[in-house]
Amino acid sequence: MRAPTSFLPARLLPRSVLLAALGLGVSALASVLFLTSGPADDPRPLRTEEAEQLAVSRFSLYEKSPLEVVAWAPMGSGTVEVRAVIDYRAHRAVGTYTAGGSRGLLAWDATGLAAAKATATSAAGAAAAAGRLESRAWSPRPYSGDPLDVVLRVAMGLGTDRPDNPQLLAQQGAQYLGRDQWNDADYSLYSGPRPAATRKGPNAAPQEAGRTAPAGSPGARSPFTYWVNDRSGLGRVEIRAADAAAPSRIEFGPTSKTKVPGNPWGAAPASVKDGSGKDGSVKDGADKGGSDKDGAGKQGR
Repeated sequence: MRAPTSFLPARLLPRSVLLAALGLGVSALASVLFLTSGPADDPRPLRTEEAEQLAVSRFSLYEKSPLEVVAWAPMGSGTVEVRAVIDYRAHRAVGTYTAGGSRGLLAWDATGLAAAKATATSAAGAAAAAGRLESRAWSPRPYSGDPLDVVLRVAMGLGTDRPDNPQLLAQQGAQYLGRDQWNDADYSLYSGPRPAATRKGPNAAPQEAGRTAPAGSPGARSPFTYWVNDRSGLGRVEIRAADAAAPSRIEFGPTSKTKVPGNPWGAAPASVKDGSGKDGSVKDGADKGGSDKDGAGKQGR
């Protein structure tokens, strides 16, 4: 059987999800997730210097990559944990997941994810194990709306090769939420731009055909909260959804010496080969017939 050209088969996710440019440009995905908003001490509009700090935060991830990332997502009555290395220049990530009594490897890019039955206890170990596996050991699938898939897709979309537009962030409803201390460091907390369907005026995005506006008032907050340090470094992102038992969370570590391997993509991405920066889509994925009995290989439930 001929290997698929990416983790995704021909069918695509709904346009409302595909347009979730993720990270701070997450208005479409926020519209999917947004049903309620967590409390904030005293949210207010961004000041100029705060908008500039938030605008640089995603670019800081790109500059630091490859870097370590840890993500948690609610799964049934428990939590799935992912420890990975993510490369924003190659648009790829490889790591290990733990879900209850199940463990395995995960690899994901901008188009979908794949799971494999191999054991690793760290991101570096997962990268080494992934590099040894044959392509048929991986079970690829498209992204779903499950919390695990959402958090992986958000993580992949956060790093960008240029800063965001601070003026647009302020105009689209991003807010300053206060200060917090995390990992013995001080951070400013920000909410992202409001879901497009809740914005009014000239900066409101046009509604897509067939989409239903989510519940919420025009002043409601985005479900995304960002922890940004005084050097504009993004340390943590929290994603809230009303139907989830707990928020999903992404935490970024230091630059990693571990490189994301060619497997399960089968070749080094163009951005690694020649610096072109093109999306490293999967060139030689796992056989379609592969299956994974663990939760992450099915639907992350």
